[in-house]
Amino acid sequence: MALAVLAVGIAAAVQAGGGLAARQAVLEERLLATWVAADRFAEHRLLGDWPAAGEYRGETRQGGRRWYYLEEIAATADPDIRRVDIRVYRDPDRRREAGYLFGYLGRP
Repeated sequence: MALAVLAVGIAAAVQAGGGLAARQAVLEERLLATWVAADRFAEHRLLGDWPAAGEYRGETRQGGRRWYYLEEIAATADPDIRRVDIRVYRDPDRRREAGYLFGYLGRP
């Protein structure tokens, strides 16, 4: 009986450990994707960009991985401000979003 209880306890611990590893991988992916988006936004600000409204696609590397992004630039009610939505994906087809960030750029 004691061996059965021990076996169930070990099985539960192994299963919990596997779940923890999977959650950690998801969190790591989200963190890196957020960094990719933040880097893209910072690049716009540092370069003093004034991008036209529209969609822009690109790819970059972060954390030893390749990332794909989609930037949506939109005009706002104020002609001197643009909204920037940055979505980050792991796949080149941009089907599964891994991270997202938005912000506003002022005319340089």
